[in-house]
Amino acid sequence: MSAGLRLPGFVIALLLGGAAWAFADDAVTAGDPVAMSDVPPGHEAVSASKGRSSLVVWAGGGSAEYEETASTGSIRSDWDGSYGEFGAGWLYESKKGILAVVDFAFWGAAEDTETWRVDGQVVQNNDLEVNGYRFEGLVGKGWEKPDRYEVNGFVGLGINGVDFDRTNFSGPIVETLGNLGSVGEEYTVASFLVAGHGSVPISDAWDFIARGKVGLVFFNEADNDVFGVIEGSGGITFRGSLGVNWKFRDAQRLGLFLVYELQDLDGDQEQRTFITEEGPVPGVVEWPDNELIRFGAEVAWALEF
Repeated sequence: MSAGLRLPGFVIALLLGGAAWAFADDAVTAGDPVAMSDVPPGHEAVSASKGRSSLVVWAGGGSAEYEETASTGSIRSDWDGSYGEFGAGWLYESKKGILAVVDFAFWGAAEDTETWRVDGQVVQNNDLEVNGYRFEGLVGKGWEKPDRYEVNGFVGLGINGVDFDRTNFSGPIVETLGNLGSVGEEYTVASFLVAGHGSVPISDAWDFIARGKVGLVFFNEADNDVFGVIEGSGGITFRGSLGVNWKFRDAQRLGLFLVYELQDLDGDQEQRTFITEEGPVPGVVEWPDNELIRFGAEVAWALEF
């Protein structure tokens, strides 16, 4: 089994270990992906003895941009489109402020045109549809001063996947290569994560929320229908959001956030042997450096129990 196939199991094992640590601590103080700032009335006795959990569900959308930059030949591609996202998360919090968070999200972007250029000249156009997911788990610690602020810090691991489907090729490159039909490509990315959440009350029912998360990529690869699997050489991820939370019931909240997300990956080159009519020919294939940016808005609902 390849390292890429072993990786999700390795990550999930560490995440489950972090959750077990938080459960072993067992009770409550602070923190929430949509900001739990105080224990709901009537829940104090339960929270003090058993800790508390929150379920968070969100949906959103906005604009997405993708760009590739090859190291040779001044080759660049660019694409932009609109996307929608749905996600859910779970948080457990102990009385000592130990936090465990697991969340996942799926997103998809509408098909649009990708343009390839060499030295600034257009050499190919194709339709590109992009879909992705992320699965993350974090453990952390919360601190708060009632009615003044709440701050949570986290560390963890995350897996991101992005799927590209290219069709309707046109231009000089296609005339050279022949009919490509549909070309699929899938990115798998694993990162160490450091995150922070902060909230400041605006009123009894409203909080201002700021959240940020930085990922240091320790594994990334691309699986391309034409060139096969190519491992990359690292990169960074970032996700940040600003917004407000409305506590409309004792144990429920609604949040509205502006969200910015970046995935900046370093590709790599590999030596390959190509079979031609004249026989085997050595060559190089490249996974170009690439950057995916998403900017949009989210609406989140949280239930505390």
